[in-house]
Amino acid sequence: MNKKILAFLICSILLLTITFIVVLNQKKGKKETTPRITDIIYVNKDNTIGPWSGTLKHPYQHINDAVSNSKPGDTIYVNEGTYHENITIDKTITLVGEDKSNTIIDGMNNDTILYVTKDNVNILDFTIRNSGGYKGNAGVKLISDNNQVTDCIIHRTKTGIYLDDSDENEISNCLFHTNGEGIFLDTSSNCEIKDCEFCHNAIGINLQSSTENNIQNCYGGSGIGFWSNRNFNVQRRVGHGQI
Repeated sequence: MNKKILAFLICSILLLTITFIVVLNQKKGKKETTPRITDIIYVNKDNTIGPWSGTLKHPYQHINDAVSNSKPGDTIYVNEGTYHENITIDKTITLVGEDKSNTIIDGMNNDTILYVTKDNVNILDFTIRNSGGYKGNAGVKLISDNNQVTDCIIHRTKTGIYLDDSDENEISNCLFHTNGEGIFLDTSSNCEIKDCEFCHNAIGINLQSSTENNIQNCYGGSGIGFWSNRNFNVQRRVGHGQI
């Protein structure tokens, strides 16, 4: 065989071998990029005998169990009933009740009922009642950002929703009644409060050292307190008593 042809064949074989090894190593080091499928986790207080796996057939009995066993992005669906719990939400989840009038989280007058420490949490369609009566206690306390509280009834709390150094939140279509204060924004900015009703609270909305907040279409018989705030906007709903 011609020496030039033999040399060419040897070089070609070596090149193909090296290419195969490189591709194989790249495949071994490649990370899985398939997105995780999020789950719906179910809670029903009537499932008193188990088993409890969070499925529609075998729901958890307690909301705390569902939160503990959830993963970021999951939705926790809570059936109607009264749940006597104090809950810390430390994952990015959606917590939704079956019906806001009949899906009740009762804090039993202990501290804060829903304590949200993670960003991008959604809470909707609950009655939230009976927090502790001390300073800092609340129906919902947010110490994280970009959360939403929607279509909730909050009553008999020290503070309905307490935003503590918590930015970019939205509170909408909620009813606050018989609270020490409906909403307290403490050093919290760029939040939106809209379409909420306030009645029989000592004060409707309390803002302290907070900036760039927007309040619109809210009404009721309680007032607004302002302490060292900047650049807030209040848009009134025509034809209703204002907070």
